[in-house]
Amino acid sequence: MEKQEFNLGEYLAGGIERIVKRAILATLTDPRESAFMARFALASKEAVKKRANAEEGENIPPFLIASITSSCNLHCAGCYSRHNNACSGCAPADQLTADEWGNIFLRQTSLG
Repeated sequence: MEKQEFNLGEYLAGGIERIVKRAILATLTDPRESAFMARFALASKEAVKKRANAEEGENIPPFLIASITSSCNLHCAGCYSRHNNACSGCAPADQLTADEWGNIFLRQTSLG
């Protein structure tokens, strides 16, 4: 029996799909939340198709983590940001403005 190669993208996409399905079930008592999750589920399925059809060498991650501020007064156990000294309890320095972040996310959503 031939061993299959592990595909991280497929693994993450499957995890996202399971989370979305469970989130939809959790929102059934609120029609607005259910509609939002249904739209999100459709967008997620489209994203899976785009990743599957990506050109060789083109990496389209299944999700994005954006640390939009370095200002945080929490001390969560296991925080990767504080561990790497990427955040502090003082005023943030050298971070993007709200408009700059908006441009990044608007540009990314308009590319697809």
